[in-house]
Amino acid sequence: MSSIFPPEWCVRRDLSPDFEEFPADKLSEMLRKFYGEVRKVDGQTYSRNGLAGLRSAIHRHITSAPWHRKINILQDAEFKAANNVLIGTLKLNKRAGLDNTKSFADISQEDMQRLMASGVFGLETAQKLQDWVWFSLQFYLCRRGCEGVRELKKDSFQFVHNREGEYVQLKYNEASKNHPGGFKNTNDPQKKMFSTGGPMCPVNALKVYIQKLHPDCDALYQRPQTPNDGGWYAPFPLGIKKLQGMMSRISLLAGLSKRYTNHCLRATCITTLMRSGYDPITVTRLSGHRNVASVMSYCRDTTDQVKRHMGSTLTSSLSSQHVTSPPPRPSVTSRHPHPFAPHTISAPPAASAISAPPAASAISAPPAASAISAPPVPTTSANLDL
Repeated sequence: MSSIFPPEWCVRRDLSPDFEEFPADKLSEMLRKFYGEVRKVDGQTYSRNGLAGLRSAIHRHITSAPWHRKINILQDAEFKAANNVLIGTLKLNKRAGLDNTKSFADISQEDMQRLMASGVFGLETAQKLQDWVWFSLQFYLCRRGCEGVRELKKDSFQFVHNREGEYVQLKYNEASKNHPGGFKNTNDPQKKMFSTGGPMCPVNALKVYIQKLHPDCDALYQRPQTPNDGGWYAPFPLGIKKLQGMMSRISLLAGLSKRYTNHCLRATCITTLMRSGYDPITVTRLSGHRNVASVMSYCRDTTDQVKRHMGSTLTSSLSSQHVTSPPPRPSVTSRHPHPFAPHTISAPPAASAISAPPAASAISAPPAASAISAPPVPTTSANLDL
């Protein structure tokens, strides 16, 4: 565990790096010193998420095989002093202007429209088709980052018809962070991606994609190649690093305002539904979160359109007594505005009936600021299953 407790630091502090069997009071004293002094290799301070990750890594290490310690360094009273030092370090960093922690940003409406009009997605080449299938599955099924993507096979999905139309869903209950298996939390979400027809229908695109895959490889995401190479895809699965950088690469190709990560698609799915009036409990049926607070944490900030409206209201108060009324909250019965299309009001669809984006030529302006809801009350980040 020298990567967490560097040997030179342990020597300087006269501490043994073999901390796994320390009694609770001695381990707490070691952590108290560590939390206050830990730095990166270049001498910079760790971010809030970085320090939280270090503490979680230590906890997992000592509670897993072969140690199986029955202590909790995050909550036990014996470690209160150490955790107070950690909290104090975070506060000092913030006062010193060193806290630059960024949460996973949802993709802006402008970037969504730019993405759909960029020509990055399509059915005419192996790369465009794969990118569109990956994007659709991640977005409409509210998948988490790169979780479980490498394990997907070309026969992992089933196509179903019912009175709502055709949709695609996984054949099995997938293991995830919030639903790892066992006797608890067995209510796995039944995520469905519905067909809407048209050239960019995600369900039809998935069918075409599966037909193009190499028969000698079972992986859903195979290495694209040119038709001159003897087919659309090579009989080799995409590497984990390629899958982890999918949205970042797509952001660069489409010329978006920033490089988004894979998890930003999950954040975009959740914030789009929440700001459109869907209640948090309904959203958890799609996202798979086990508690409402975790969903609310994605909406800790409001949109730039609402912020611009608030700025205009403040400006008008300087020049006259007239104050602009705030934008109304959308009704829970209003259909969510598709991130690729303008806002429309109609009867609510089923919670799982997420519609597909129109063709790139149908892209129009983002919804007016009056259709954007006020931000929900922010929640604490403790114990959230993001």
